[in-house]
Amino acid sequence: MKSLLDKMRADWAVVAENRLETGDWTEEDERDIGLAVKAAVDSGDSSTIAMWSHWLSDAASWVCAYNLIIRSAEAGMRAKAAEEKAKRERGN
Repeated sequence: MKSLLDKMRADWAVVAENRLETGDWTEEDERDIGLAVKAAVDSGDSSTIAMWSHWLSDAASWVCAYNLIIRSAEAGMRAKAAEEKAKRERGN
């Protein structure tokens, strides 16, 4: 159970930071959802803990995948800009 809770904490950090930064959550949302997760863990109910664990893991995975997609798109845009700049400098 310790490993699961450690993973949930790590996922929570990723999800909460992202949701606050994007405006998907208010600070009140973060607090309320955090309290709901804590209540589930404190209850010891394995089904409820599993549900929150899955939700957190899925949400954190989405954040990571989205960031990879954005970084890839930005890298492509930078490469295209550098190519266009090189063409202008060569006079083409």
